[in-house]
Amino acid sequence: KFLIDQYGIEKYKLLYSNLDFIKTYALSSEKIIKKYSDYLKEYPIELNEHRFKYYFGRQSIVQKVCPRFVGNMLRKGWEQVRDNELNKAKLSFRVILAKTQNYSAIVGLADCLEEQDSIYQSIKLFEQSLSAFNKTPYYYLLSFRLADLYAKTSQLTKASKLYVQLNLQKPSIHLDINSSLRLKLSEGNMLEKYLAANDSVKYQILIGLNRDKYFFPSYPAMISLANSTGENYQTFIMQFDKTNFINDFYSAYAVYSLSNYMLINFDFRNARKMAALAKRFRELEHFNLLFQENFEKAEWFYYNADEFLQQFNPD
Repeated sequence: KFLIDQYGIEKYKLLYSNLDFIKTYALSSEKIIKKYSDYLKEYPIELNEHRFKYYFGRQSIVQKVCPRFVGNMLRKGWEQVRDNELNKAKLSFRVILAKTQNYSAIVGLADCLEEQDSIYQSIKLFEQSLSAFNKTPYYYLLSFRLADLYAKTSQLTKASKLYVQLNLQKPSIHLDINSSLRLKLSEGNMLEKYLAANDSVKYQILIGLNRDKYFFPSYPAMISLANSTGENYQTFIMQFDKTNFINDFYSAYAVYSLSNYMLINFDFRNARKMAALAKRFRELEHFNLLFQENFEKAEWFYYNADEFLQQFNPD
């Protein structure tokens, strides 16, 4: 990306074919590396310790149990879940957890317990496991799952506390916007129904949430649910006929998400329009590049639609 932006795509294509930095760029590889290092020093980053822990935090690589054993037992346990052999799956996951704290085994065991109407045991399992994953992404993921379980059991105060915490920490965009969505649903006493519902009912709940006024953090979930329920694209897009006012990150990310969904559905004109809207939000510098690149992608498809569609479907 750096080489293309700085020196153009044609030189990069030449480098890809000959792997000769000096011949291609009239610079030594050391000088280009120096230029790239200087570029990275000026690159905008978000100073968020929770996002750092989410993407780079890891458990100790020194384990007292064989990774191959854990991998085999995990595969066995999830295959048993798939085959609805929940008692066997619980045993497989517990064998792992007797030797080491493993996120996938905890989630698998919790899912089995919840499926067998032991949701309070799932809650206890998550509560006891959280501290073992401090400073790793699994701490935030378990917190979110625990909040959902609290909500399902009408412990809304505990659930809201965790959602608010994740909303403030912002370890990832996914956890941030989904925590915001759950807090909004909780305000309208719809959260328990939403979490217990199938995808079709969840989708209808979100349609209702956005009927009078858009709630931007719900857009990614609506897109996902439209996919899973097989919603017709034209029917889906009609729900967004009101003006999208871009005044914060959530609104910008919402139309960015819409833009990507429109591209997938070959709606290049509207994809470009939504991408341009997202680009208006400039207050978080580290997201400017994301929105800019999305706009460039949408614009390319908009101006090259006929050629692209001809190659994609020559008949």
